Amino acid sequence: MKQIKKVIAHSLVAVLCLSSFLTNTASTEAKAKKPKLSQKSMTLTKGKSKTLKVKNTKKCKVTWKTSKKKAV
Repeated sequence: MKQIKKVIAHSLVAVLCLSSFLTNTASTEAKAKKPKLSQKSMTLTKGKSKTLKVKNTKKCKVTWKTSKKKAV
């Protein structure tokens, strides 16, 4: 009887360890890189333009916004 309980306990521990390991590796692979801007800050003067690029995007639409009314 004691031997059966030990076998069951060891098998449960093994299953828990294995499932924990598999979920950690699966979630690591599934994480996508966050989008990054080519520059963190930029100064524009009236009449000039600059290009700002987004890196690590997979064909998704990017929308630019500002809360400053003077910038529009």
